[in-house]
Amino acid sequence: MDGPAQGGKPEIVSNAVWAGQKAFDGFQFVVDDMDKTYTFIVPKACGNLTLISAEPSRKKAALDAAKAAEEAKKRAEQDAAAKAAAETKKKADEAARLEAERRAFEELSPACGVTATPAKVKGGYDIAIDGTGATAGRKPAQSMTVQIIGPTGQPVPVTFEGTSQTELTLKTPFKGTVFVKKPKAGTYTLRVTTAADAAKNTCEATATVPEDERLSYFVEGDFGKERRMRVDEERTTSTTAPIVRGFCAPLVGFQGGVNYMLNDNWAITPAVGFAINTDDGGQSSLFADVAFNYFTANKAYVGTGFGIWDFNHSDTVTGSWLVNFGFRCGRARRATASTCRPVAVPAGRHGRRGQQLPVLGRPALRVEVAAGPAGEAGRLE
Repeated sequence: MDGPAQGGKPEIVSNAVWAGQKAFDGFQFVVDDMDKTYTFIVPKACGNLTLISAEPSRKKAALDAAKAAEEAKKRAEQDAAAKAAAETKKKADEAARLEAERRAFEELSPACGVTATPAKVKGGYDIAIDGTGATAGRKPAQSMTVQIIGPTGQPVPVTFEGTSQTELTLKTPFKGTVFVKKPKAGTYTLRVTTAADAAKNTCEATATVPEDERLSYFVEGDFGKERRMRVDEERTTSTTAPIVRGFCAPLVGFQGGVNYMLNDNWAITPAVGFAINTDDGGQSSLFADVAFNYFTANKAYVGTGFGIWDFNHSDTVTGSWLVNFGFRCGRARRATASTCRPVAVPAGRHGRRGQQLPVLGRPALRVEVAAGPAGEAGRLE
């Protein structure tokens, strides 16, 4: 495009094409009047003004897009707020409906409330049921049925008023005790249904049966005196027959073992110990015994058993028979924590007599008799 003649109008050339061999230096500028966007160039070598393009306003398009995005954001926020308000109202309406139903149910349904208290007894557990809570409220219950569900989810047969049954009916004031024979450890659920006229209600209670700890360990300290028949090595020579005489010596020692409950009353108690001869350490005795004890409901027990004395000396090993009795003390269910047994022992050839230290467990009196050849029995001091 050439410049205008002196004092004339500018000349306009359309569809001009640069035909030079090289690109030319120039200036580019954009004019946007919010309707159109115009792009111009001006070659550096001359002042010709060239319109490169004219398009819808870029600035207006950007402003319109920003405005649309802002409006969309506001609409989304308004929709979210409306949805949240609707959800809140829905929950409030549902809560009001449930509360109304609950109140109507309470007015129409009988009361229901129960507790369950388990207690260990011979052969199983008693569960004391107390449903007196069902006798209170606006509408006291007129009847109550109870079913006990075991840890496996199945109904458990119980003995109530001399009859075995899986569902029992209690009369006002809805109290009773059921017996469960040898129940498995776990949680037992009492499912209760109360009724008044034609209306019914349900509630639950639980009772827990703990693991039966049958095995426990004990340790005890002992002291006493032995009287035994043995060969007098100082007076016996290779040319004479063994000279046997009686010896007395103080003893101190210890014993440990296990107490295993075979059932609710019978227990087997194996133990091993070592008795130190304070006069002659070489004559100290390694011994073991096993007792069978019967436990009564009032914590007393009585039992008998047998043992072996001196089995660390092959020439003087002797069997023994023992009787012991006493009572449980402390927190152990079956004297299973530890054991102490004051002992009175009539002596045979290798018998022992003494008082064992009351260390940890069950006070008792134990009598032990050791067998010996005829004519060689020791005497009780």
